[in-house]
Amino acid sequence: MKMCLISDYLLTRSVYIKALQQIEEIEFVFDFGSFKDCTNFLERRMVDAILIDVRLNHSELESIKELQSRYNQTKFIVLAEQEELLQVMAIGAAYILKDMTLDEFISIVEIILKGNLFIAARAVNILKEILQEKLQINEELSRFNLTERELEILELIAKGNSNPQIGDKLCLSQFTVKNYVSRIIEKLEVKTRTEATAKAIHLGLV
Repeated sequence: MKMCLISDYLLTRSVYIKALQQIEEIEFVFDFGSFKDCTNFLERRMVDAILIDVRLNHSELESIKELQSRYNQTKFIVLAEQEELLQVMAIGAAYILKDMTLDEFISIVEIILKGNLFIAARAVNILKEILQEKLQINEELSRFNLTERELEILELIAKGNSNPQIGDKLCLSQFTVKNYVSRIIEKLEVKTRTEATAKAIHLGLV
């Protein structure tokens, strides 16, 4: 089974390569520092699996999805931090937690390449915590019952806009904006604009 690696972490790249070379079923083909280099390679030569160890921002996740759509017969395995699990699972890629030991890493790669589903026990606990937190946040959001206009104004407050600036942007009088801000503070059960901003960020409102 032919496999390659995409990694922008130079210090760990050689470690993963040596680990993959210990698996008899794998023919390690090449390692790349970017998705572009890997894509150029794949236009000339196909692989069965790609191990990905990159900073998982929005752009990198989109790059993985693009590769998945172009090479849908290839297995994609993403090395992820605990807080990145949901993002990786959402795009349908297999994952390996970065805090695994080398032996665990090799064992999990073998399991995934055989087509078996792997779910780490720790991942189950992490997912439970994340889902419980999201449920709690959703319950709080429904309790606050903010209108679309209030959410719009709350976002402008969080970006540091004053009442006159909010009024100019939304074509509202300062008196109307002041009333909206007062209702937002009351609904969020805080005392100041600063506290409202902090709570909005915590709840994912802005």
